[in-house]
Amino acid sequence: MGYVGDRWMDAARWAWAVLTIAVALGAGCARFGPATAALPPEGEAVPRIEVQEFVLGPRDEVEVFVWQHTDLSRTVVVDPAGFLSYPLVGTLKAGGVGAAELASQIKERLAKYLVDPQVTVTVKAVRSQKVAVLGEVNKPGVFPLEGPTRVVEAIALAQGFTLDAEPGTVLLIRGDLQRPELHLLALDRTLFRGAVGENTRLQPGDIIYVPTSRIVDVQRFASRLTGILTPIFAPLFIVPK
Repeated sequence: MGYVGDRWMDAARWAWAVLTIAVALGAGCARFGPATAALPPEGEAVPRIEVQEFVLGPRDEVEVFVWQHTDLSRTVVVDPAGFLSYPLVGTLKAGGVGAAELASQIKERLAKYLVDPQVTVTVKAVRSQKVAVLGEVNKPGVFPLEGPTRVVEAIALAQGFTLDAEPGTVLLIRGDLQRPELHLLALDRTLFRGAVGENTRLQPGDIIYVPTSRIVDVQRFASRLTGILTPIFAPLFIVPK
């Protein structure tokens, strides 16, 4: 009985090793383009998309409105270094902050000259190079690319994974949302095993989605996801001429 049990255990270990190698090879060969890998059953709810504040970057255009002070209300452009100049306010760091935070900074400085100024900032045009990080991250949003950036760095900009995140199948959507190029990234290998190959360098317009569970059917998952994302992000990721 012990002999049979040992042989059975050896066979089980061998089968598991073969399966592990096959999965690893399959994953390595099917990272890009049409892939088969990831989504829950047909009845599963559509992924919830949450986007927190939009982050400004170089060349973005904003409209600043100061209530009852039309002489101070105007449209300004963030310069290549991420700063903007405004009357009475001077120079402000706009790159890397959201519209609400920028409005708060302008209000604080205008308060030296005006009584309780009411300031709103509206994004009028997006011209900076940006990526979106969505799903199970602590601060989902759209972030400027201020230099060569990889997926893990972008997730860090979004303040990291939530406790519900599944880093083993992170979806990177690239290109036209109607016919996207799909990249399935096993970031757990990067984070826990140092596998740098999974930590892809990002391009302007990339969208990173961190799921709550392992994706089973990539194509079906992506088709549902891009259907939600297209009206939200397509206008933001028009590359400026």
